[in-house]
Amino acid sequence: MSFDLFKLKHWQVFLLLVGLLIAIALVRSLITFLLPWWFGVPFDLLTTVVMMSYPLLAWHRLLPQAGSYISQWTEPNTIRLAVVAVVGVQVLVYLVGFGFIGNLLWLAQVAGWIIIIAAPARLMKSIELGRNAEVSDFIPEALLFFIWPIGVFWLQPRLAR
Repeated sequence: MSFDLFKLKHWQVFLLLVGLLIAIALVRSLITFLLPWWFGVPFDLLTTVVMMSYPLLAWHRLLPQAGSYISQWTEPNTIRLAVVAVVGVQVLVYLVGFGFIGNLLWLAQVAGWIIIIAAPARLMKSIELGRNAEVSDFIPEALLFFIWPIGVFWLQPRLAR
């Protein structure tokens, strides 16, 4: 028996993912209260992974239905590069610091987040419209993926179909 996140109701997904984030925050707070600050770094990375999970799982679910709607921005290699940019830059910023180089690296992380958020939104809208979606077509869905703890209430029923 396999677990399918998209067979759950929207409120169940909300509680599951937000509950995970709250649990991570509580454990991180306790650990950094008792130990040096750098013991909390793995929990920051885990928070990033949980934040990326819903858009990435949605993209993965939509990929088989996408067919000819896959573009250079929604293909698997671009998404992998975006994930590496987001997680890798977070690790590098902890190593380098938040100086000039850290701020430049942060721009790469923002670009990765934009790709991770826009890819499932574009695929979903392209499948619904039956044509390649323009940027203006999928901006509302991208905003819902950006605020996914709240946006899941609108996205989940559409992704479950």
